[in-house]
Amino acid sequence: GSFNQFSFDNKFFFTTYNDSTYVYDSDNCKKLSQMDGNFKQYSPDGNYVFTNEDDTTYVYNSSNWLKIAQLNGDFKQYSYDSKNIFITTGDYTYLYDSSDWSKIAQLNGDFKQYSPDGKYILSVATNNEITYIYDSFNLKYITQLIGADFEYSLDSRYVLNFNFISIVGSTEKASVYRANDWVKIGTISGNAFEFSPNSKYIFSAFVDYNGVTSYVYDINNCKPLIKMTDTYIETIDKYILSSYNDQTYVVYIDN
Repeated sequence: GSFNQFSFDNKFFFTTYNDSTYVYDSDNCKKLSQMDGNFKQYSPDGNYVFTNEDDTTYVYNSSNWLKIAQLNGDFKQYSYDSKNIFITTGDYTYLYDSSDWSKIAQLNGDFKQYSPDGKYILSVATNNEITYIYDSFNLKYITQLIGADFEYSLDSRYVLNFNFISIVGSTEKASVYRANDWVKIGTISGNAFEFSPNSKYIFSAFVDYNGVTSYVYDINNCKPLIKMTDTYIETIDKYILSSYNDQTYVVYIDN
């Protein structure tokens, strides 16, 4: 089968083959156990193994390789404090207590990630193109953003929320939010978006059959600062590299 990972003490390792997970002794490659489902994760404390099969998550005890729980949905990940696990099915996310595998909460959307500071949970309903924001400590709903794609700035202070469209000539808008209180700063246009390395600006590009138009926006008010025609923007450290008519221009970002 395909190799997945070693145990934390390197005494055994996991492989997956034909919707089954196998455990082998690292010293002699002797098979120790076979579990239902495809390997998903080894728990942070090393006590459990999670596998998935047909929208079902199986939980195995790593001390004897016995199945101890079967949960409806696909395993996503452990919570920030490793006390709970996220399971998703359809457009809902469920939290289970990892001490007894009881269900403790239901959230709208498919779990995507924690905020970088761990304060928020972001889940997405792709059918409705909505991103839901929850408080990660009390699991209370905070707000929802119109768009199923999002990106944090490098300093984690801002979030771009949009729906990615790869069709040439299609126009999309991205909303910019402050990540500490989810206040909307403004909206920018284009069909590709990127934060500058210093998190002061947002680059957007509009691609159609006539070429490319690129913009640089001020992140504080979403006002356009620069417009460049027939050019792609790339960023390296403090500089913008743009190409136009077989020439490359270098622009200092803060000027």
